[in-house]
Amino acid sequence: MYTFKFRRDMSWDWTSLNPILAEGEPGVETDTGRLKIGDGLQNWKDLDYFIPLNEKEASNIGLPAHVDSATPHPVYDDGPSLFLLYENAKV
Repeated sequence: MYTFKFRRDMSWDWTSLNPILAEGEPGVETDTGRLKIGDGLQNWKDLDYFIPLNEKEASNIGLPAHVDSATPHPVYDDGPSLFLLYENAKV
């Protein structure tokens, strides 16, 4: 059996120490529950917070109007957009 422990600290400490997390290393703010995943290059302050899938879906409320639009729109390499474009023959 294995035990995985995420690197963890209070948000204030993460910000003040501003460490570089190793590539793929998760870091959790124990007071907010928010998570960042390191890339081995950027400091804590420069990393984006991890956004769970259900929050990403909630931010895509306007997507059907975007997909059905007659005007061209950019394609982002993020899987779901490419899948939706393929499914709607907007490639």
